[in-house]
Amino acid sequence: MAGKDEAAAAAEAPKKKGKLVPILIGVVLVVGGAVATVALTSPAKDTEVKKVDLNTLKPTRYEKQLEWSFNLRGGSGQGMGRLKISFDFKAEDPVVTLPLIEKGWDKARSDVRLLLFSKGREDFKDVSGLTQLKLEVAQRLEQSFFPEGEGMVSDVYILDWIVQ
Repeated sequence: MAGKDEAAAAAEAPKKKGKLVPILIGVVLVVGGAVATVALTSPAKDTEVKKVDLNTLKPTRYEKQLEWSFNLRGGSGQGMGRLKISFDFKAEDPVVTLPLIEKGWDKARSDVRLLLFSKGREDFKDVSGLTQLKLEVAQRLEQSFFPEGEGMVSDVYILDWIVQ
């Protein structure tokens, strides 16, 4: 009888090993699948978008001119003014950037008008006042046209400036 017990025990031994192997294979597949998923969905380190230094680009003249009529600070009793400008901008692709300028046109007109309303006659006693105005207008235009930093206003040209 001892031979029959040994034969029965030997027959059960492969059954235990048979259950362990599929479980191990399943665990390996699940862990391997998780590692592969993480590896494939992680952004590659070499594909970082490099920003172009806009200062190194050639400026493009915007063809349309902007014009404002405004009251000086304190209302019409303090005087009125008129400003007409054109500007240059720098962008990686100027053709793609033109729609951004068109989209920000109304905001730019409004922002510069608010800037002009804040100015008084004393702000324009000398050339430094106009230089400061050019810088402030360039900043307002850039914020309106390129809020995401897609371009920059490189220069503003005063074509017409009248203060009464």
